[in-house]
Amino acid sequence: MKRLLFLSLLLFLSACSNWALKDRCEKTNWFEYSRDVAFSGRYLDEDGFIKDCKGVDRISAVQVDLGFKSGRERYCTYESFFRNGEAGEPVNFKMCDNLVMYNMQERYAQGLANFCKAESGYSYGSAGKVYKNVCIKRDEEKFMPGYLKGRSEYLVRTISQLEK
Repeated sequence: MKRLLFLSLLLFLSACSNWALKDRCEKTNWFEYSRDVAFSGRYLDEDGFIKDCKGVDRISAVQVDLGFKSGRERYCTYESFFRNGEAGEPVNFKMCDNLVMYNMQERYAQGLANFCKAESGYSYGSAGKVYKNVCIKRDEEKFMPGYLKGRSEYLVRTISQLEK
């Protein structure tokens, strides 16, 4: 009897979870979602939510495709690589086979040169952002002291706010 009750409860919870996923998938703007995936430098098959929604057959393949192409077009510009470098974000060069690799790397390095400084490290850390190991060793030695000081101040502020 307990076993039957347990199996019934498990089946019920599984159905609820499946319904919630289907509902979330149906409410998603697939053009915007897949555009954002591409603009973050990721492929669609790397995104767990897209995989889950495909599994329950609640995805608009046309909108996903159009959104991904739009996001990739925005991502694959030399200016985008520069901005990602300035923001301290890692990039996916392989995604942009329409651009010259050397030029992408050059623009990214120029952006990183602006990011990987002591003053940038401090503001990045004090804003609560997590460093993603993008600076080369020589520049990281300048960046990290500021980052660690800013990060420490951020954590102290956060803990103090939580204790109130």
